[in-house]
Amino acid sequence: MISGVDERVSTFFPELAGKDDIRLKHFLSMTAGLAWNEDQLPYTDPNNDCIRMNQTNDPIAYAMGREVVAAPGSEFVYNSGLSIALGEIIHRISGWPVDKFAERNLFHPLGITNYTWWAFPNGIVHTGGGLYLRPRDMAKIGCMVLNNGRWQGKQIVSESWIKESIKKQAPDPGPRQGYGYQWWHFPFKVGDQWITAIQAAGNGNQTILIFPRLDLIVVTTAWDTEKALHFIRLMSQNILPAALAGGSGN
Repeated sequence: MISGVDERVSTFFPELAGKDDIRLKHFLSMTAGLAWNEDQLPYTDPNNDCIRMNQTNDPIAYAMGREVVAAPGSEFVYNSGLSIALGEIIHRISGWPVDKFAERNLFHPLGITNYTWWAFPNGIVHTGGGLYLRPRDMAKIGCMVLNNGRWQGKQIVSESWIKESIKKQAPDPGPRQGYGYQWWHFPFKVGDQWITAIQAAGNGNQTILIFPRLDLIVVTTAWDTEKALHFIRLMSQNILPAALAGGSGN
């Protein structure tokens, strides 16, 4: 339905006319260059752009109305508005609300039937953080990605897209971190080595971690960002050393 990641985003959003340097790949990699302050402010701060967007009736108008402050592709800036815009692109191109599109093309093939996905008053689905899944269903998504888009012998997502989306696509967002197309690269230190996970990271330390090297999926659900450090310590000191020991036959 879409020619590729180099498609101009103004193709889908006429309100972005005149910003033709912004391509779909810049939305996917959080490098659109639009003014946005989300990860530098707590979500309890009313000046946080994500909070301000969530309080509007039209998140697309809010997110797409931001001015360009950097060359597209030059800087990584975490922006939930871009993720919501990606969901709306699917809606505009397919004619299906993104939750129904996902239900038909992803959830149903994976056997996911129990979920909640909230929407804004104007009906736009919140693809920037409004999806609630059971841990076992989060793990299904992780397993599908680990297996290059396959689930129980069927190709659910193309292998080429999985590989393209999980590889580094943006300037480094932090020390030893990376970012692909909506996927984080998150490093864990185990002894004297670093092991990097492909990560889907939700607010409050809800996460899917994929370790291709270890053939391992780790899923957590929580609602307390203050305990993230404890989880990182648990991964580095207990879970990953056990996985490494198991992989070596010890």
